[in-house]
Amino acid sequence: MMLSHQFLQINTAFYVTSLSSLISLVCLIHFFRCKKKNSQSLLKIEKERLAERRGRIRAEVKMRTLLKEKMAVSEEEKDGKKDDSMRMKCIGTVLSPFVKRMGTPRQGTVVPHSRAIIVLEVHEATVDGLLDYSHIWIMFHFHANTVVNTRKTKIRPPRAGGKVKIGMLATRSPHRPNPLGLSLVRLVGMSRMKKYGFVLHIEGVDVINGSKIYDIKPYVPWDIPKTLQKFPSWVTQEDSYPTVEFNSSSYTALEKLYKKSNFAPFYPLKNEDGLTSTFESVIRTIQEILKQDPRASHVRGTQGEYKIIFCNVEIRFNVSTKASSLVVNVTDAYLVKYTKMVDGIPIMCEEVVDDNDDFVHRC
Repeated sequence: MMLSHQFLQINTAFYVTSLSSLISLVCLIHFFRCKKKNSQSLLKIEKERLAERRGRIRAEVKMRTLLKEKMAVSEEEKDGKKDDSMRMKCIGTVLSPFVKRMGTPRQGTVVPHSRAIIVLEVHEATVDGLLDYSHIWIMFHFHANTVVNTRKTKIRPPRAGGKVKIGMLATRSPHRPNPLGLSLVRLVGMSRMKKYGFVLHIEGVDVINGSKIYDIKPYVPWDIPKTLQKFPSWVTQEDSYPTVEFNSSSYTALEKLYKKSNFAPFYPLKNEDGLTSTFESVIRTIQEILKQDPRASHVRGTQGEYKIIFCNVEIRFNVSTKASSLVVNVTDAYLVKYTKMVDGIPIMCEEVVDDNDDFVHRC
C-alpha cells in the first residue's frame, strides 16, 4: 500500500512536470508566432508606407505633366483673344550633379565648389567675349516643380525655419507664377567636349540637372547697388551647421567611387576635355551642401537619418547633437544603379526581394 501510494505520488509529480513543460512549450511557440506575426505586420506597414510615398511622388509628377498639357491647350484656345504671354526659345541645358530637389543648394554662392556644365544649343559665336567676365547670370526653368499653376500667394521660406509666411514674390521660391529661376554663377571656361559638344563650365551652382536655359547675361559692377542695402532679418540670419564630419567607412567609400570616375564629368579623375579635379574638391562640395541643411523646412533643426543624391551617388547622413550644436555626420555612400526618368525627374528605384524570393526593381 505504501509503495502504491509512493508510485502514485511519483506519477502525479511526473504528469505535473510534463504538463508544466508542455504549457511552457506551447507558450513559447505562441510567443515566437506572435513575434513573427508582429514583425511581418510591421514589415507590411513599412512596405505600404514606402509604396504610398512612391505613389504620391508619381501622382505629383503625373499631375504636373497633365497640368502642363492642359495649360498648353488653354494657350492654344486663346486664338483671337488678347494674349500677353511670351514664347521663349531654349538656348542651352544645364548638366549638374544635382538630380533631385533635395540636395540642390538653395543658393549657388554658399556652395562655391559645386560644378556644372551648360550645353549650348546656339552658335558658339554668341558667347564670344563672355570669358572676359568672371561671373554670369543664367535664367532657367524650374522644371522639377511638382506643383504647377499654384494659387498660393504666401509660402514659408526654409531659411526662416518654416515659421513665417512671406509673399511669394518676396522670396526666392521656385514655385512662382512663371517658374523661372535666376542664378549668379562663376564662369570657369569653355570647351568642346566629345560627348556634349560646345559647353560652358560654371561653378557655384544651384540648378537641377536637365534645367533648360533661356538667357545668359554677363555680371557687371552695376549689378550691385551702391546705396544702402536692406534685407529682412530672416534672410541674413546664420543657419548653417558648424561641422560636417565623415566617418572612416563613408570617406573610403567616396574615395573609391571617385577613383572609378563616378563623379565625372563634373569632377573627373583625369584631365578630360580641359577639366581637372581632386577628391578634396568632391569632399568640400558635399560639406558645403550639407552645412546648409538640404532638408525640408519642417524637419530643419531636428535629428535623424537622411540621404541625398549627388551625381550618381547616394550619400547617407545623420544629424545629431554634439557640444550643444547639431552636427552632420556622413555615414555611407554608394552608387545608385537604378533610376526611372518621369518627365525629366528621376524616380529612384530600389532592389527588393518579392514573394517568390526574386530580385525586382521597384520605383
